[in-house]
Amino acid sequence: MKRLPFSIRQSLNCDVLLYIIDVREPLLGKYRDQAEILSKAGKPIIPVFNFTAGQSAALARWREQMSQFNLHE
Repeated sequence: MKRLPFSIRQSLNCDVLLYIIDVREPLLGKYRDQAEILSKAGKPIIPVFNFTAGQSAALARWREQMSQFNLHE
């Protein structure tokens, strides 16, 4: 039997998930995959946007992407 990754196991044992996002990072497919997986965890998920100073366009893109998975700040 394959073990779940540590982060997935830990998410099953918590009440709320904080998803920390560096808005300077481009919107890569891996981040969409992570958000999709987390959105299926059945737990409240709070995206925390980090490094937002001077990044209004990038922040808007991240907010839009996260809203597609019903993840709002």
